[in-house]
Amino acid sequence: MEWTWGSTDAPRAARAAKVKVIALNEAPAPSIECEGSDGARYHATLQACTCPDFSINQKKGKPTACKHMVLLATRLGLLNKDGLTPRDQFLADFRQREDLLARCAWYYYVLDEPFVSDAEYDAMKAEYMEWRTQL
Repeated sequence: MEWTWGSTDAPRAARAAKVKVIALNEAPAPSIECEGSDGARYHATLQACTCPDFSINQKKGKPTACKHMVLLATRLGLLNKDGLTPRDQFLADFRQREDLLARCAWYYYVLDEPFVSDAEYDAMKAEYMEWRTQL
């Protein structure tokens, strides 16, 4: 079971969450059968889908996972509800914490007006250093 498409955009993930699932097969070869808005049924795996969106994007040379594939990946835990892989979510969280730490340092060292205590700042620095080991 491998998801090679990476993260997807939030609007596609939101559309995927609204898709009606007919059947979900998690093992040994994950697949999902969904009902489209027009009542048609589509069969998707982690690599391909029978829906027109996937076919059109393939023909245009823009290989993109369709919302049915995204739904399957989400149900299998390969993407979160926002369409991010665990790695991309980690990186987003890391950048957010890095920005917060930089802001704290700016207020503390440059403006001499800390908005967190020394203990909170030290804890944030320690957490930041731990997260850096996971990059």
